[in-house]
Amino acid sequence: MLTRIFGRHLYSQIVVPLVLASVVVGLLATGVALFFLRTLTDGWVAEVAAGSVQHLESRFDSRALNMVRVAALAADDQSLREAMASNDTSGTQAIISKNNASLDFDAMLVVGPDDRILAAVGEMRIASGAELLRDVRSSDGSIPKPLATFLDIDGAMTMTAVQPIVLGTRSYGLVVVQRVNNTFLEGLAGGTGEAFAFYDPRARRIAHTVAGGALPSRSLAALDEALRVSSPAVDVAIRDAEAGLGRSKLVVGSDNYQVRAHRFRLDMDPLGTHYAYLVAVVSRQVSDEAKSTTTNLITMWSVIAVLSLAGLGGWVARRVSDPLVALTGGARRIRDGDFSTKIRVSGANEISDLADSFNQMTDSLHDRSESLTKKVLELATLYEMSRALGSTLEMETLLESVLDSALRIFSVDSGYVTLRDR
Repeated sequence: MLTRIFGRHLYSQIVVPLVLASVVVGLLATGVALFFLRTLTDGWVAEVAAGSVQHLESRFDSRALNMVRVAALAADDQSLREAMASNDTSGTQAIISKNNASLDFDAMLVVGPDDRILAAVGEMRIASGAELLRDVRSSDGSIPKPLATFLDIDGAMTMTAVQPIVLGTRSYGLVVVQRVNNTFLEGLAGGTGEAFAFYDPRARRIAHTVAGGALPSRSLAALDEALRVSSPAVDVAIRDAEAGLGRSKLVVGSDNYQVRAHRFRLDMDPLGTHYAYLVAVVSRQVSDEAKSTTTNLITMWSVIAVLSLAGLGGWVARRVSDPLVALTGGARRIRDGDFSTKIRVSGANEISDLADSFNQMTDSLHDRSESLTKKVLELATLYEMSRALGSTLEMETLLESVLDSALRIFSVDSGYVTLRDR
């Protein structure tokens, strides 16, 4: 079976299986390395995206805390409290207008005990008399403590901070409002180098921003357009955020991105009923380039390793097979009667010992062959002498026959026989 597959030569029976095994091991090692590399890079990008979302959430919370502190300072204005206690709406309006001129919120409101807006200033142009804060009051109708939450006010998604003001038995609220839009989100996300989007509880996009980073302007424009319209990858991430996962992959042209969505609420929201979705979009360019470079290196070194093993196997096979081929040739020459055959094998190992034993065997066979030849010739001479003795009794004829036999035995051209008297 082995001969049919790999041939009858020892060299091919060693090298071919070794090369095949090296290729299989190289492919398996490369596949395993690429699998773990892909897992590692995907995990790294996912962690970067998750970290980006957490970092932006912390900035939201910091901004909310600042808004609460500013609202608390504004609520400590004694003239404001006096105007509110005397139901002086125009005075209240003038005071919060003056305060907001320096604070520059999108809106500053005063909400009465019945949750109706008593006074409102700012760019949002919120009408007085509208209802607000009903769902943030406690069961006794009061605002228990300063809070910040996401509220839909007059059709706009806002981050709203509320500072309670208690005048006698009545509980008012001083409200500062910051509209969540592209400018607001860009201000919070500035310097992160990532793209973000903000979605309301019904998964409607409210704002998005695309940071510069290392992407070319064409890629930035394409990503901005992908976030501006409804993206299935973002929708999947937002839907999965309900289960805590919130991950997907976004492909825009030739660029790949990791999308991470997280449902969150502000830390200063006591009820936790108002939430939004933050989406981070992280470029996979660096990880893809690193993965591609590493893949090329792994493939290159795998090929080098396979070729090196094949070359090493060929060298080892040659070291084993060449002496055996020489021994086989020597054995054939001995079979043909050439007992002077010598095998030359360098090195000090079992094969060189075998070659030395082979040479000793050929020397012994050569000596035995010569001895046997001489004995055969001697026997032939004796046979011829016996025939000569049987055919004649003349001394001269008998001596000539003996001399001829002796010349053949010793391979000489001439000789003579002398007779001595004793």
